[in-house]
Amino acid sequence: QNYRVTALRDGFEPRQELVSARRGAAEPVVFKLVSQAATVILDSEPAGAAVFIGEKAVGTTPSTVYDLAPGSRQKISFKKPGYGDVVRTIDVPRAGRETRILVPLAIAADLASVRMVTDPPGAQIVQNGELLVGVATPVEEHLVEANKLYEFTFRHKGFMPARMKTRVGPGQ
Repeated sequence: QNYRVTALRDGFEPRQELVSARRGAAEPVVFKLVSQAATVILDSEPAGAAVFIGEKAVGTTPSTVYDLAPGSRQKISFKKPGYGDVVRTIDVPRAGRETRILVPLAIAADLASVRMVTDPPGAQIVQNGELLVGVATPVEEHLVEANKLYEFTFRHKGFMPARMKTRVGPGQ
């Protein structure tokens, strides 16, 4: 008796075969599946960079791209405000394969980063007399102009305000 058997696997083209079954015979059925695409996983540190392949925007990091030609070379750009742009040329893996790209982003030369932590956490932050709306401690990275004097005031209900002045060098 004949049976139509279909093999399905994510990322591969479906394959159908007509299989004959005979009483008492146990014959393996082998399917050679063809991959549909290569997978490229793109990320940056910090995350949230816009990703461009050539001139085409494809999303923000982290992002997974499935529509690149397997085995091709691609120019990929990572852009995030406050950080220097990074351009990488990658070799897209063979169909059915995966590659991961993690790009560290450097703070732009005219900026610096301030890390703010209070105990207890949850303090409001006032920068040079202006409340940073929607921002509370801890803040892992707050970008400011380099070599400029900043005064930060931390306000938390039930606590006296705390003030701090700082000047941070370029890229620090």
